[in-house]
Amino acid sequence: MFFYTVYKTTNKINGKTYIGMHKTTNPNDDYLGSGKMLQRAFEKYGIENFKKEVLYVFDNRQEMILKEKELVNDAFVNSEKTYNLACGGNGGNLIKHLPEEKQTLRAEKISKNLKKTLSKRSNEERKLIGEKISHSKKRSKATNKAIQNIADNRRGKTYEEAFGEEKAKQWKQRLSENAKNQSEDVNYKKGSFTRGRTYEEMYGPEKAAELKEKRRLAAKKNKLGVKKITG
Repeated sequence: MFFYTVYKTTNKINGKTYIGMHKTTNPNDDYLGSGKMLQRAFEKYGIENFKKEVLYVFDNRQEMILKEKELVNDAFVNSEKTYNLACGGNGGNLIKHLPEEKQTLRAEKISKNLKKTLSKRSNEERKLIGEKISHSKKRSKATNKAIQNIADNRRGKTYEEAFGEEKAKQWKQRLSENAKNQSEDVNYKKGSFTRGRTYEEMYGPEKAAELKEKRRLAAKKNKLGVKKITG
């Protein structure tokens, strides 16, 4: 069973916070978040100096998304006391979908925090940081190439051929669970959309008339079929 949580991660040293959402089988797991500024803070202060508080637990993804959207708004993101860079509620990579104005504000926030951090470091430390960033970029390219090679080697093979019997079974089970959860989310959204609404409200007058006519013809056909069988 999956739990859909909204959590808050707090820096115990400076009080800065990060709010995120997380799908998990254990609401009290050790996941603290994956935001870029948050990851930098982990490196700077040590992950042991952060604590997580689960704010809300839901049984579906939709409610989790709506709650994060409510909490992580413009005011929250623009605060100096947060690690969030974009408003919540959308999931995935939010930055590329931000309006230009908000992307500018985000860049300014990152720049300001980076300047504060670098101003406290010596020239030698700054040099080491630059080397680390350069090494990270090179490693990222090598990793991407390795991933592509693995993908090429597995292309056209069955799960059993690519991973072996045991691993293939685990992958198939995971895919089945993901498909089931996605289906539950779709059914929930569909039910929320149609519940208590007329055809006109959902589809507009023209489409509603077309759907009603199809239903009328289908009902008429079924009725004739019943008469023919019983006649």
